[in-house]
Amino acid sequence: MPDTLIRQYRLTELLGTGRHGETWLAIDEALQRPVTLKFLPASLVTDSAWRERYLDARTRLNRLTHAQITVFFALDTETDRPFLVREYAPGRSIAQDSDGQPLFYSDFLYIAAQAAAALTSAQSEEITLGNITPANIIVDDVRHIRLVDCCLPWPSPGKTVDSYELSDMRYRAPEQLEGGEVTPASDIFALGLVFYELLTGVYPIEADTVESYRERLTTEPLDFNSIASQRIPTDAHLLLESMCAIDPAER
Repeated sequence: MPDTLIRQYRLTELLGTGRHGETWLAIDEALQRPVTLKFLPASLVTDSAWRERYLDARTRLNRLTHAQITVFFALDTETDRPFLVREYAPGRSIAQDSDGQPLFYSDFLYIAAQAAAALTSAQSEEITLGNITPANIIVDDVRHIRLVDCCLPWPSPGKTVDSYELSDMRYRAPEQLEGGEVTPASDIFALGLVFYELLTGVYPIEADTVESYRERLTTEPLDFNSIASQRIPTDAHLLLESMCAIDPAER
């Protein structure tokens, strides 16, 4: 579909395909700037409760002016394929960039410091970013990062936690899986899981089903005795234990 025009947006490159739709690099012909179009299921964006949550999230997110946090520009529901328009972040996701391999510690520290600064900025405004995953952290050629899809609500409102797929839950905090209040501490937990994965090359929790995953995440502290975790330096080990505490008050 390259060079297809939708509204004033000319699609130029497919950036990725997820379970909920495609993400494209596009040119905003009206403003002559690159943007990202994220296509969404029509059943999602026509849900009034989801739209209200999205608009509230966009308002809160756009109050921030942090260099590492991208913002949303628009939601278009008047086409056959509804889409979000957000700021374009050039580069590759951390997941693609690391390709399942541990980062050098110096690279990790540089990336971690930027991510921590973004969370600090959001927390100063009492904003929960959400959606902190390796796929949503974009790194460019000089190792600067951008967080994308922050504050975007869960894609299927009204579902119970049990009806989500395991992939939907991998970077959500225990209190989210228990149906409790989501706070900036939830972001700290998610970032802790990302840091663990960047340092070891593996995801820290083994589970085959949604129920077993939720049971492990909400009752068992992360295991730092595995072979993979031996790659984590002592100072980072202590940090991750705190970030990934089950109780939000301990993070």
